[in-house]
Amino acid sequence: MLYIELFLNFIMIGALSFGGGYGTLSLIEEIAIDKMGWITHEQLYDVITISEITPGPIALNAASFTGYTAGGFFGSLIATVGCALPSCVIMGILTYVYTKYRKTEAVSAVIGTVKPAVCSLVFAAFCTVFLPVCFDVKSVTMLGGAEINVVTLLIFVCAFVLCRTRKVSPILIIFACGAVGAVLL
Repeated sequence: MLYIELFLNFIMIGALSFGGGYGTLSLIEEIAIDKMGWITHEQLYDVITISEITPGPIALNAASFTGYTAGGFFGSLIATVGCALPSCVIMGILTYVYTKYRKTEAVSAVIGTVKPAVCSLVFAAFCTVFLPVCFDVKSVTMLGGAEINVVTLLIFVCAFVLCRTRKVSPILIIFACGAVGAVLL
């Protein structure tokens, strides 16, 4: 029963994960943490961190970890396949349709209206990760009385500025932030 639940839930997550891995995180949080209890918020933050420094898509890494936590090796395999399968099928269909109809007004309109939804999913994922990391809160919805974690907030600001204004390599920023965190935290 667990494997069927993993497969069906991760097929749904994979089918609805617009905006890439970060857009998927809010769905994984809702299903794997809030609804099913397969992982904790802390484990999700760890998966996101590890996914940033390892090769592979964040959504698949999170699916693999969640599946492993819930059902061992086969749980990991089932969750990963479930998460990837809809993308493979949908991308095959969309590639055909887009290639054939890309210059039509209808396709341009659809792509233009999906962009705000994708941005909102990515922003929701940002809030899911940013708020608990930089503000010591138990839930991202409770900001009243939260304590600011000054060190992590400064690391965030410096990394953001270096990435956006100085065009420093994200790989270098990740390693530098890890080193700073190891020394300061």
